[in-house]
Amino acid sequence: MAIGSSLNGKMLDWEYRRFSKQIGTQTTGEPTEDASQKHQVSANFPIEKARLRALPILIILLVACCGGYGWCVARQVNIAGPLMLQIAVGYIAIAVMNSTQTLMIDLFPGYGSSVTACNNLVRCSLSAFLVSVIDLIIRALGVGWTYVLLGGVSLLVLPLLYLEMRIGPTCRAKRRAQEA
Repeated sequence: MAIGSSLNGKMLDWEYRRFSKQIGTQTTGEPTEDASQKHQVSANFPIEKARLRALPILIILLVACCGGYGWCVARQVNIAGPLMLQIAVGYIAIAVMNSTQTLMIDLFPGYGSSVTACNNLVRCSLSAFLVSVIDLIIRALGVGWTYVLLGGVSLLVLPLLYLEMRIGPTCRAKRRAQEA
């Protein structure tokens, strides 16, 4: 996960520059706070799309790895299988978390610590809930189907990503108009 965080940061920077170039906005070097804020001021720059474009692929990979992990554990295959899938899930989970966190900080410049605290509160509360019920789910469905279910829940996020990319700029413009 430590390596994944670093790699994902570089991927986010690269994707940001590539998307800016693709839509005709000039950015030089790494996306800095100033460049990001310049784009946020302009309602024409879809920062949501720039930050979330890679997530559908990552979420599909997460679903596949999560289901594969569950079935590897259920079938008691060689330990190498589940360990490799844990590495993949760790990277993908940190990549998804970093991508969404970066977008939230881009959307609310100057409120980075508040955004991070709210994100962590929701994420950790949901994790605590899942830890409290996972044993019940495993007993009811079995290990393999439990991880298929968890992957399926992750798959439910995909429409929300596309919704955010579509209506996000409009919501952002309305919020800025109200703040002004």
